[in-house]
Amino acid sequence: MFAVTEAGKGGLARPLPIALRLLLFLVAAATFLYVECRARHPVVPLSLFRSRSGSLTTATG
Repeated sequence: MFAVTEAGKGGLARPLPIALRLLLFLVAAATFLYVECRARHPVVPLSLFRSRSGSLTTATG
């Protein structure tokens, strides 16, 4: 979300900072999922993402 909202301030003429923020988000999300999958007691139960309604609700926040 941060990368998208910041695009309004700097414009799309500077796509590199936006791409870096999106890349940082993807790395952070992948790391979070990796750690959560391996945790004995995860912070977010990944079983919530098995149902379509749970995934949609979480994605729209």
